[in-house]
Amino acid sequence: GLEQVRLTQTASAIGIRDYLGVMAWDWGLPGRGKGSSFKYVMESLPKYKAWGATSYNAEINANWGTFGPAVYVAARLLRETQADADAVRDDFFRHAYGAAAEDMKGLHALWADSRDLTRQNLHLWFRRLEQAFATARDESPEVKARLLDMASYLHYVRLYADWESAVQSRNRDRCYEALQPLLEFTWRTRERGMVH
Repeated sequence: GLEQVRLTQTASAIGIRDYLGVMAWDWGLPGRGKGSSFKYVMESLPKYKAWGATSYNAEINANWGTFGPAVYVAARLLRETQADADAVRDDFFRHAYGAAAEDMKGLHALWADSRDLTRQNLHLWFRRLEQAFATARDESPEVKARLLDMASYLHYVRLYADWESAVQSRNRDRCYEALQPLLEFTWRTRERGMVH
């Protein structure tokens, strides 16, 4: 509308600066960063194009556990502006997880619906991943390795939930007891790129 007219009257090019993921804001947790939201990516990128944006610059960290699929879709939509976003998303899951594609798509959908680190949610998320492992039992070693990466990621999420609960208790000793395994595990698994 009016803002777009004013922008185009004063600038020959419009660029968008975005924040898909910032560790200090989202801690790489399910559904907490914009980079984990298919809805955000699928709605905002075409909107920015319609505004006349000629460039897009976004900050994101290496939290591929939750950000990977939506960021893949974003990268494809930026390169292939007429691509079908749903087809790109399905392509990601099919190539990344083979027979377990629907299970993993379902896991990401659960994160979009409820990102709270409750025991019930953690249980649902681990059950979905367990189902993916069962579905992918005859898949390639690469698919199984990706599922192991996701198991590593969900273990991080569980350790973070323990730490978050300890912080809420305001018990300093409990906080340190929960923080140590969280930091040690995150450091040991840093090469996986699942958590920044």
